[in-house]
Amino acid sequence: MKIVGKNSLSRYISFFLYLAYIIFLFHLLYFIIGVSICYLNYNQDVNIFPEIFSVEKKLYHENYLANMFAIKFPFSEQNFFNGELKWRTIITASLGFAFLTYFFYSSFRIFKNLSSEIIFTESTIKWLQRFAYINVISGILFIIFWYFVWHLINPTELIFYSLFLFLLGGTFLYLAAFFKKGHELQTENDLTI
Repeated sequence: MKIVGKNSLSRYISFFLYLAYIIFLFHLLYFIIGVSICYLNYNQDVNIFPEIFSVEKKLYHENYLANMFAIKFPFSEQNFFNGELKWRTIITASLGFAFLTYFFYSSFRIFKNLSSEIIFTESTIKWLQRFAYINVISGILFIIFWYFVWHLINPTELIFYSLFLFLLGGTFLYLAAFFKKGHELQTENDLTI
């Protein structure tokens, strides 16, 4: 079986990446809707699906009473997300779900382009660059939010995650440059024929 081209491994990988994209898109939308309903249930004293979207005061740490929210998957008792009802939790989780959604969508588009006969295309280069930029931007946002805004100082976590995102972004920028050179050579070859 071929790795790239029509009826190749890239085609099947793109299918699974598209499936992952749909799943994370659902999670992102469900999280935003769920947090909005939890916020309404807590601040407006309404009870919209209280068995699925709940907020209650719990002892979070010693001597710290927090408003904890819980979102369950629809039609089940399985927890989807638990956390403290604070902007920090909401922003962090929203950015995480948004990053993973875009991560899988970009990966899907890259592998979809790799499953065609001509792989050195402008579209492939564009999606490789977008994938690289989203990883670099996410690494910068990770450092800004966790270290400078929220002062969560865990050097191992900070270095590991941000370095991983920077390396992934740098690798794909290099790969995009490689594909750009391949596209130029392919265009020159097509013109000489």
